[in-house]
Amino acid sequence: MSRSLLRVSKTWLELIANMPNLWSNLDFTGASRPVNLGAVRKYIKRSKGKVTRATLDRFGANIEKVPRYITSRCKELQELKIPAGYVGSSILQAAPCASNLKTLIVSSQCQVTAETAIEILVHCPNMENAEFWSVTSEDHRWHYQYFSKESTMPQLRSLTLRSGMPRSHHPLHRARRSLFVNELVRFVPNLRKLSIANWLVGLFGIDRLNLSNLQNLETLEIPCLHGPWAAGPILPSSLQYLDMGKCDPFPADTITWDNAKQLAGLSVASMIDLKIETLRGWLDSNKGNLTYLDASGCFFLPVELAELAEQGYLKNVKELKLNSCDVNDFVAIALSENLPTLTTLHLKYAKITGFGLKQLVTKLQGTLQYVNVDNCMSMGFDAVEWARSMGVRVAFSLCDESKGRKTIRTGYRTVQFY
Repeated sequence: MSRSLLRVSKTWLELIANMPNLWSNLDFTGASRPVNLGAVRKYIKRSKGKVTRATLDRFGANIEKVPRYITSRCKELQELKIPAGYVGSSILQAAPCASNLKTLIVSSQCQVTAETAIEILVHCPNMENAEFWSVTSEDHRWHYQYFSKESTMPQLRSLTLRSGMPRSHHPLHRARRSLFVNELVRFVPNLRKLSIANWLVGLFGIDRLNLSNLQNLETLEIPCLHGPWAAGPILPSSLQYLDMGKCDPFPADTITWDNAKQLAGLSVASMIDLKIETLRGWLDSNKGNLTYLDASGCFFLPVELAELAEQGYLKNVKELKLNSCDVNDFVAIALSENLPTLTTLHLKYAKITGFGLKQLVTKLQGTLQYVNVDNCMSMGFDAVEWARSMGVRVAFSLCDESKGRKTIRTGYRTVQFY
C-alpha cells in the first residue's frame, strides 16, 4: 500500500489500519528506500497476522532476519517471493515456520545450494509450487539423506531447479553442476511441471533420464541439459509439452517416444546437430498431434522440415518458431501449403522476402494472425504494410549494431541511436 494513502488524515489512517484484508499482501518491491524491521512490524500488526502473500525486497541491515520474522508471525502465509539479496541459510531458517506455504519463488539473484533447496522443501509439507532460479551443488554428490518415506512431497505440483552456473567442461565446474534427477523424482510423485536447466546429468554412472514414474507430469523443461547420453530420456505418457532447447544431442536410435502420444508442444531450439530423421522418429507416435513447435537456431532444419510438413507430421501446428533459420521463400510457401491451422509464425533473421510474406498471407488467409519478420534483411516494408492491410499483425524492424550504432526501421522512416 502506498505510504501517501496513510498521510491523508489521522481518521483516514485509523480506518485503513483497521481493515486487515488490505494488508494481506505485503509487497516491498516498490519501496523508494530500504525498509526497516519496525515498518514490517507495523504492517503485520495491521493485518492482524493474516498476511497470505509477501514479496521480500528492499531491506537493509536486517535482511537476514526478515524471512524468519515474517513466517513466524504470519501463520497463514501461502505465497512467498524473494527477488534478491538473501542467502539460502536465511530462507532455510524461515522454512520450519512456514507450514502453510504453498508457493515459493526464489529469483536468480538469490543463490541457494541444492542441499538447501531440498531441506526447504522438506520443511514445507504443503508446498505446491517451488521455484529456485539459481541453484548450485556443493560437491558432485546430491545428498538425499533429508528425505525419507515420510518426507515424500505428494502436494508438490510444480518444481523449478535452474543452475545459474555457466556451461563449462572443466572437471570442477562439471561436478558442481551435477544433478541426480532420477533420485530426486522418487520424492515428488505428483509433479505436473518439472523445469531443470543447465545441469549435467549422467555423471558417475547415471546415463539416462528416467521420468516414467511421474505419471501426472504434463510439462517438462530440460534446456541446456548436458551429459554423456547412452540413451534418450524415458518420458511419461501424460506429457503434453517438452522443451529440450540447447541440450546435448541424444543418440538418434535410442530415444523412443511411444508413451508421448499426448505431446502437443515441443521445443528443440538451438539443437544444432538435430537431424530431420531423428525428429521424424520422435514424432512417429503422435503424428499430426503437435500444435506448437520451436526449432529456432536449427539453421539447416527448415528445408527438410517442409518435407516433414508435407508428410502430415505438422498438420495441426498453430504456432511455429523458426528464428535464425534458413527460411527462404520456397520454404515459406511449402509450409503455408501444409500447415492449414497455422496462426502464429516467428521468422526472425530469416531469408524470406516480401514475395514470400505475401504468399504466406494469401495461402493462409483467415487463419494466419501474427508474423514476426524482425531483421529479415530482404523484406520490404511495402509487403509488411500490405500484410497488415489484410488483417495480419506483423512485427518488423531492422537493427544494425555495427560501428556502435543501432538503426531501427519501423516504417519508411529510419531512426538512428548512438
